[in-house]
Amino acid sequence: MTRFKNKFDKNFSIFLVLLVAFIDYFGIGLVYPLFSSMFFSSDSLFFAPEVSASVRGFYLGLLLSLQPLFQFFSAPVLGTFSDQKGRKKMLIFALCIALVGYFIGFLAVYSYSLLGLLLFRIIVGVSAGSTSVVQASLADISTKETKTKNFGLYNMALGTGFTLGPFLGGKLTDPNFLPFATFSTPFLITVLVVALNLLLVVFFYRETLKTKKKKELSIWVGLQSLQKIFKLKKIRILFLCTFVYIFGWSFFFEFMPVYLINAFNFTPQNIGNVFGVAGLSFALSSGIFIRPIVNRYKAQTILFFAPILMSIIIFSIALSKVVPVLYILFCVTTFFAALILPSLTAVVSNFVEEDVQGEVLGLLSSTIGLALAVSPLFSGAIVGAYPIMPIVIGGGCMLLTSAIIASSLRTYYK
Repeated sequence: MTRFKNKFDKNFSIFLVLLVAFIDYFGIGLVYPLFSSMFFSSDSLFFAPEVSASVRGFYLGLLLSLQPLFQFFSAPVLGTFSDQKGRKKMLIFALCIALVGYFIGFLAVYSYSLLGLLLFRIIVGVSAGSTSVVQASLADISTKETKTKNFGLYNMALGTGFTLGPFLGGKLTDPNFLPFATFSTPFLITVLVVALNLLLVVFFYRETLKTKKKKELSIWVGLQSLQKIFKLKKIRILFLCTFVYIFGWSFFFEFMPVYLINAFNFTPQNIGNVFGVAGLSFALSSGIFIRPIVNRYKAQTILFFAPILMSIIIFSIALSKVVPVLYILFCVTTFFAALILPSLTAVVSNFVEEDVQGEVLGLLSSTIGLALAVSPLFSGAIVGAYPIMPIVIGGGCMLLTSAIIASSLRTYYK
């Protein structure tokens, strides 16, 4: 682990790593809520008026899937390279790619180019692999006792960025808020935000990797490492849990608007309010509310009980008929979500040596990316026919996550 001169030096390094994560997800959040409106509005210029809703939905699913899909391939590569070349170099590389990607996105929206939008999502997906580098840097700074807490702060930074980003992204398309606002405005702002992120890393980020791992570089290192990880029993079961959990959470979170429209006649403003409150709850839970629990209980204990409790809350949403109760249930759901992912990350990190933190956490990020990519690509038609499915699949995946952990406790947590 990297040694620091004093406590302030170490805390500032943690703060800067979390700030990088916040700005990254703030930029993603700025443009995330725009895609549905750009594709499905009556005056959309991306499609001819006669193009069916199913075709528009297919391209929307494809657009949502491309970023996590390419993150799946890039995360282990960037993570492994960061073990060899250092965290700072890989962060700078990834942010430069992101800068190019968001500028292409701005041009695509400005010129109504669907192909440009798809290219934008591919490029940004490659840059999103930097999450493994950020996590590895945080692992460098942390001890085994503080990893769960610090990864909780990491999730708080992500949640805060993704809470503020969509809210401001919506405002930046409103001419009443900004006279020259269009759909391309948030993309231009995101270019500036990513540029700020890049400057912070170049001038203020301190390298956290103590010992660089010497190994021949290969663009296939991600797939090679993935094959190796599946041969490691302890890691394999945790990666399976991660995939099941993220698939269920993504299915629930991304498609709940369909259920809310069907069950409560929610407008886009109502949906934005619910998810804004849920995002704020996730951020506060990650940084503050989960601390007493992660300080008292082991991460593997949390991994067994939290998904069960989370599934109960998700299933309860189907029984709720009162909107204020719905808000409360969403907030409780995000509280348990804030517990589960940092616990998974901490357990995975603790199972491997320090010199492969970037590689293994990169594989963890790629697993998350794969789950996020699969969900929107194959689920749209199912949810359209059965709006209750986000609750059924989401809650079911939480129970399956606990079942997998329970079946493996004696073997993996002796």
